Amino acid sequence: MGRSNAAWPADLRLPLHGIRNEEIRLLGSGWNADAWLVPAADGEWVARLPKNEWARGETERQACLAPKLAAHGIPVPRDWSVVHDEQGNLVAGLYRYVEGEPAPGRGHALRSLVPVVAELLEAVHSVPTEEAFSCGAEHTDPWEGRWWPIIERHGKSLPPKSRAWVREAGGRLEMLCRSRRAPVLIHGDLQPGHLLLNERRDIVAVLDFSGPTVSDAAIDFGRLIQFWNHSFAERVLAAYTLPIDPGFRERARLYAALEPLRTIAFEAELGQNEWTAWARRKLAAAARTAATADENTSG
Repeated sequence: MGRSNAAWPADLRLPLHGIRNEEIRLLGSGWNADAWLVPAADGEWVARLPKNEWARGETERQACLAPKLAAHGIPVPRDWSVVHDEQGNLVAGLYRYVEGEPAPGRGHALRSLVPVVAELLEAVHSVPTEEAFSCGAEHTDPWEGRWWPIIERHGKSLPPKSRAWVREAGGRLEMLCRSRRAPVLIHGDLQPGHLLLNERRDIVAVLDFSGPTVSDAAIDFGRLIQFWNHSFAERVLAAYTLPIDPGFRERARLYAALEPLRTIAFEAELGQNEWTAWARRKLAAAARTAATADENTSG
């Protein structure tokens, strides 16, 4: 999500030689940053331009964490660095461009994606948390640090049925979070565009670790439900060999179901409303589905 009317900042000075300015192009845009392809004399680079103060910190943390992830065999872009302006403000993150195709979001190709995503998540979730914390990773309690504040602040703006469902789902999530396993490093925003594949369908680059964040491993499986589907997430979980607790699957489902409320919260903070109507419709649909399930159960 996130859109941009971005224009390349002509006054940006990058530590690259032989930049071909006429070939610079926008690769992607999100709420917090725009990514640009920058061809230079020594190859192609990606410049990640943060849009706000939080994204500047995230970019610095990502640059710090990248070589540590690579040391654990996690395929991340090489040669990460950050660029500051004359006032010392971080204005860009730089890394080598990786040639690859975004992972498929549907279809028969998902079958071959299951084992590589499971292997990737095992590797990420096994990175020692002290390495992540040494780069300033955020330790986020999934309930008290994320969902409870969002539900309290933004749930009240929803229509009655959606509001009631969000409260009920939040109460269930709070209970399930009490028995979760120890927090791990998570990707936090796993989606097809953040996984680049080669022709053999191997992952050649994992992009945009969110935060980075140490939290509940089930959050990453919630992203699989959200951006792929529940069946895909289940198949990845079946191939995932790290231990999980009894409430893991339901937390993943709730994280995915509640995610539209986080969209509303993000847009409220940014003063935008491009996706808010969509998010409200998704929550209303979830409330209707839950009500139908309750009726079928009681009947």
